[in-house]
Amino acid sequence: MPLLSEISVDTVRIRYQQEFVNNLTEKDVNEPLSSSAINYMKDYSLTQAAFNNNADIIVCPLIDVKTSEDYKTITVTVTGYPGRYSNFRTCTADDFEIIRMGEIEQVLQKLTDEGLILPMPASQVTPMYKDAKNPNRLILEIPVTQLIGNEKSSEEVTPINMKEVKVSVVKE
Repeated sequence: MPLLSEISVDTVRIRYQQEFVNNLTEKDVNEPLSSSAINYMKDYSLTQAAFNNNADIIVCPLIDVKTSEDYKTITVTVTGYPGRYSNFRTCTADDFEIIRMGEIEQVLQKLTDEGLILPMPASQVTPMYKDAKNPNRLILEIPVTQLIGNEKSSEEVTPINMKEVKVSVVKE
């Protein structure tokens, strides 16, 4: 069974800096988002920020990477709020309901952003279940009055954290 915990988050933002020798390649500089060297510096700095502040996690971290004027060193600055996990427990049926509602809200937001449906609360979507044949498929039944334009048939979209969604239109 999955575990849940509470997170106590400090209200004071911390700031941590870590300096590295600049051994970046041209590829690292030109493709910083896919650079394993830069990602290592960020991850290491984030871990050290947590460790030095007796934290399990840094909430809302901002990571700034800068080179020195002579390009010999790189300074990574981490800011965020230290958090600590506590009160671990096994998930209950109520917890799973909250998770399910969060999944529905993500899907509805994606459908709304793509202009397929009008904004609507997750509580209006019933039933919601995963397709037994395809566990990556989430099936939602949406009232026909929520559809925009001539979209009166089933639509498939790719929401966050899911491979596909099938929207079945329910006539009222």
